[in-house]
Amino acid sequence: MVSALNLNRANIWAGENRLMVKAVTCLIIFYGYLVSGCATSPGKPEPEPYPAGISADIITGQIASTEERLSQIPERQPGNQEKAALLLRLAMLYAHPDNPSCDFALAIDYLKQYAAFGEPVDVEFALSLLTRLSDAIIAGKTACAELTSRNKKLEEQLQEISRENLQLKQIIEKLKHLDIQLEKKRKSFD
Repeated sequence: MVSALNLNRANIWAGENRLMVKAVTCLIIFYGYLVSGCATSPGKPEPEPYPAGISADIITGQIASTEERLSQIPERQPGNQEKAALLLRLAMLYAHPDNPSCDFALAIDYLKQYAAFGEPVDVEFALSLLTRLSDAIIAGKTACAELTSRNKKLEEQLQEISRENLQLKQIIEKLKHLDIQLEKKRKSFD
């Protein structure tokens, strides 16, 4: 039982480490995007601003319509500004704070595809996404601390139960020994 608790503790720390690695990777990617060019050049259309305060239904509808428009564009059409804008829009929608089913993995994938067009990333979007990731890391650390504290309490309870169990085993052994002695005396009187 103790090894199961140790395994649980190891899983908690491993989960926190994976979360940290993902967050640092995202930070590095976005830093690279920001350094490569935060402002759009005069000849390129600016991406739509990061939408704020929209409902989950609208986000879902916009994702569906944007993915539909993206699927209609040929895969290897070079210099397609519309495709680049759609990719950025999808990244924004999938990572949107109001999206109840946000998917950072898809958002990052769409950003990588967008970056392949050589387009700069919208600073507001990058900052919003990094803020959300930071909040997730803080929440993960808080949850990990709570789980560690809970795990410690459970280990203390386990030790107390183990001590009680040992005491009960000793009492049972004494009772068995007493029962054997009583049986011997009973047989001697018969």
